Amino acid sequence: MTICIAAACKAKDGDPLIVVCSDWQYSSDLGSAEVGFKQIYLDHNWTCLFSGDVSAAKTLMLPLKKHFKQAEKIDETNILKIVRNGLNERKRDLAEEFVQGQFAISYDDFLKSGKEILPEGKHREATDNISSIKLGTELIITGFADGVATIVETDEYCTAIIREHFSTIGEGRFLAHSVLMHRAHEDISHLGTTLYRVYEAKKYAERVRSVGPSTSITVIAEEGTPKMVFPSGRRYLQEQYEKYGPKEIQGEIEFDEKYFHMWSGDKT
Repeated sequence: MTICIAAACKAKDGDPLIVVCSDWQYSSDLGSAEVGFKQIYLDHNWTCLFSGDVSAAKTLMLPLKKHFKQAEKIDETNILKIVRNGLNERKRDLAEEFVQGQFAISYDDFLKSGKEILPEGKHREATDNISSIKLGTELIITGFADGVATIVETDEYCTAIIREHFSTIGEGRFLAHSVLMHRAHEDISHLGTTLYRVYEAKKYAERVRSVGPSTSITVIAEEGTPKMVFPSGRRYLQEQYEKYGPKEIQGEIEFDEKYFHMWSGDKT
């Protein structure tokens, strides 16, 4: 469910900035509600956005926040390691939970002597189940590594990669991604232009049922408090969207017969 977007850009004075955007919709089998702020602040002025299962995301925040807090400094040499450590710690917790629930032994005991104490088929099945455990959430983690706007994207299998220019996650990601690609967004783009592109991408993503209409947009700088866009700013972006965004087609488009020719059957 949901849509989360992060896009790097530049201020008027050339300083790097990151625009992050998310909807507010939480969904379940019983319905949905606009009650979820999906931007979480980490140590060292880094920010995390999440999609997927809310409980899974909030639980993952515990080890992730711990590893960010323990880091003396975050730069391009260790950011992926810090993120992966948080992801892998949560994956191990899930593996521990599975093994304890199935066999009443610790995960360490399963690794050391699982082949000896379990039937071969049971051990193979358990190993397959552990390898397929998913985190239940995807993240975008943004911040500044040595003055460079950095966007890290993670998936449910503990993979973490650095994205260039922008990142999108959630069920609306592909529509949002297509907009930012169509607009040829780059990390040197102007802040105002980037704000509009991100807003347009979010509006596109709303065509997916699980993406809600409410929108949060925040601008993050290397130093200082993040700045959230006021409702008046979102109304201004909506005005620009109505001006520059896709237009509805009124009525039908006629295509004259003169634009056709009869196919004779040859390949010429």
